[in-house]
Amino acid sequence: MLPEDDHNHQYKNVVSPENYNSDLLGDVLVIHLLRDPLSLFNISCYLEDIYDLGVFQMDHLTIDKRRFDNFKQSVFKLSGLFSSISALVFEIAIASNQYWRLWKFDDKVVQFVSFGLWEAYYPQEFNVSGTLIKTLVHTPIDSTWKLSPEFQYARILLIWAILMKPVVLIFSAMAFKISCMKNPFVEMQIYCYKVSALFLCVSSLFSFVSVSWNHAVDFYGQTTIDFPPDFPVKKEALRSKHFTAVFPAGVLTATMSLFGVIMFLSEIRSLNLQRQLKAKCAYKILSRKTPTQGGKVHSEKHRK
Repeated sequence: MLPEDDHNHQYKNVVSPENYNSDLLGDVLVIHLLRDPLSLFNISCYLEDIYDLGVFQMDHLTIDKRRFDNFKQSVFKLSGLFSSISALVFEIAIASNQYWRLWKFDDKVVQFVSFGLWEAYYPQEFNVSGTLIKTLVHTPIDSTWKLSPEFQYARILLIWAILMKPVVLIFSAMAFKISCMKNPFVEMQIYCYKVSALFLCVSSLFSFVSVSWNHAVDFYGQTTIDFPPDFPVKKEALRSKHFTAVFPAGVLTATMSLFGVIMFLSEIRSLNLQRQLKAKCAYKILSRKTPTQGGKVHSEKHRK
């Protein structure tokens, strides 16, 4: 037999949340019955402690599950915002890329020329004190160049695509901020998500058109880019054209933007369902109150 103090100490350790063990707890209860078969009151107290322990553990599991669900909802709501930021970074990188087109020339001085949206780049060797130094020379693409329409529109479309992104970021951040309020204004959330989805969709379309049109005309069409008279190589020396990373990067950017649009539309759909559900609940509450109020008015009239 265990002493009373040792047994109670062992029971407290078994029932504590840190050392809970169902098998050991069963052995402790059997020992209690053997020591005192009539101590049903003590056993009932022990069972109440076990129940309280289970409720304690269930409460902790419920709190953890709620936190995890809230975290998932926050990540889902911010997916559109994150994809918009990523698309903006990619568009800025594409606009500043110096390899929109890469041409190879049959020339001894200049073999390769790469074209950005605003500058042309070509490697050239210089003789400095008897030593040949190869440097990358860049010259601005200005009015002295004869540019093709797709090249001019690529500039305009990409600039507009970049300028639209801050509008998307502002409205999507406002919608997320409203959702974090205690009593969110659903109509305002839906309006913010609609504006974000519209601007992001147009922006992705502009990005895709700018890179795809440039790629199609460069490889499958007839380009009309003519060099200025002082350019070190002539267009007639063009030998071949090379594929660059601008086109796949533009397609990836448009895809990320469309993913953000899908996230915004799913949020709009979810908010519309919540609004309809609230309207139904409000209608049911009013329908329940109306007959009661009518009955009260009728009874008051009857008393008068």
